Amino acid sequence: MNVFDAFDDGGEYSVFATAEWASQVKKTRMVRKPNVTETLYFNIPIEESIKNDPGKLTDFLNEELETKTEVIFNVWADTGKVNYENLGSAKVCLNIL
Repeated sequence: MNVFDAFDDGGEYSVFATAEWASQVKKTRMVRKPNVTETLYFNIPIEESIKNDPGKLTDFLNEELETKTEVIFNVWADTGKVNYENLGSAKVCLNIL
């Protein structure tokens, strides 16, 4: 069964999105309609020695974003099967933004 057919037939399935960056995966809440609008935050561990130094902090954050450039998004549907069904994915490269 194609999940899009289920949506067209009036079926109600929960959908959610995942975002992966720097080996961290964040997940949105499940919603009944395929419209996921949610803000996800990623933790960037910062050493105490650079937190209060704007120059070092800026350099550190720039290096983090230069070396960990890809954010991968996936949208999933819970169709009641054992596994979630992947509705699609996208990769955004931060270094070209």
